[in-house]
Amino acid sequence: MKGEELAPQTPRPSLIRRALLPIAVGLLMLLIADLIGGHLASSGWELGGKYLAPYDRPVLQGPAEAQVQRLRLLLDGAPDERPDLVTQFDAQLGWALDPTLAGLNAAGARSGPFDTSGAGDREVLALAFGCSFTYGDEVQGDETWCVELERRRPDLRCLNFGIGGQGLDQALLRLEQEVPRQQPDEVLLALMPSAAPRAATHVRGFDSAWSRMVWLKPRVSLDANGALVRHPVPAASARDVLQILEEPDVFRERLAGDRLMAAHGAAFAPRNTHLLHRSFVGRVFLTWRVFSAYPPETSLADSPIDLEALHLAIAQRANEVCVESGATLRYLILPSAKDLGVRDSTGGAPWAGLVQELERSGVEVLDASKTVLGVPADRRWQPQGHYSPETNAAVGAWLAELTRR
Repeated sequence: MKGEELAPQTPRPSLIRRALLPIAVGLLMLLIADLIGGHLASSGWELGGKYLAPYDRPVLQGPAEAQVQRLRLLLDGAPDERPDLVTQFDAQLGWALDPTLAGLNAAGARSGPFDTSGAGDREVLALAFGCSFTYGDEVQGDETWCVELERRRPDLRCLNFGIGGQGLDQALLRLEQEVPRQQPDEVLLALMPSAAPRAATHVRGFDSAWSRMVWLKPRVSLDANGALVRHPVPAASARDVLQILEEPDVFRERLAGDRLMAAHGAAFAPRNTHLLHRSFVGRVFLTWRVFSAYPPETSLADSPIDLEALHLAIAQRANEVCVESGATLRYLILPSAKDLGVRDSTGGAPWAGLVQELERSGVEVLDASKTVLGVPADRRWQPQGHYSPETNAAVGAWLAELTRR
């Protein structure tokens, strides 16, 4: 009737079907394509230079594979094809510097212009422990901050026991070896904050998936009472390391307790045992998870394995060793470009909580951030991200002023 409102018309089922059919077909095609891609993608496939998960070996990218090949040649190659490796297997530390290739003095420390084993005619002996930011990667032996500290303090001799790629748990092991042996007056234990996860894992690739380091390392954890628990190197020899790197069953057996590996269980589970393994998108997702496991903006306190408490325990143990030998421990923060970028973007240092806890426990902390930032940005870093000679000199001069008696 005229003026009468018409009831709303319900769409016909055939129209709904016609609208949904293309969507359903499209989703089905995507699913089929994804399944085919997941089936075809082998462990050798790379995406942006990264092997796709799941991983049946702790080798996550091509550069690390090249290091495995060098290790094979070192063990089984003909004499004329065996490579020179600056590092070598060490049953306690995981790896150590080859004294014939790394420029070490009689004490096993990096050589500088003052090449003596101890204090000599100097009154004060200092020992420095840490990673490549202590050793001085990408600079000459006379350009490290340890040498600059010596130049600025004629009364002091500084032995540089830094080793590239190591975690602070390995630095602690070396400190426990050398402090009783050398009987120093001062000890510098240096942390590059973004390297903090290294202490919690046996495999450098688990905390920094870009790492080329294939030697395995010890790790530490905390028991229910917060005490430090030591987990030794899961290999007895260089050949044992190679077996772990090449044989999936051995790899999973030896590293089953590694918490960083366990945190990404699906990515390291046997192939085709997880639903995501059968999907190309799923494999990409697992790969992304592993390679972004520890974004730089994650503070030590926010880490899923409480790195702040772990590093506090390491420092406290180092302090015990130093006190027993009559030495003074100073905990040194040596930030990388990544660390400083996070500090600027967040308005605070991710390591601030650790510093507060260290100072509360009686350990002196020296943070080199302002000193590093005081070097002009275009002269601050070497090509691979380590301190330039100018930055090393600035850090050494700053330390000389702070530690002068």
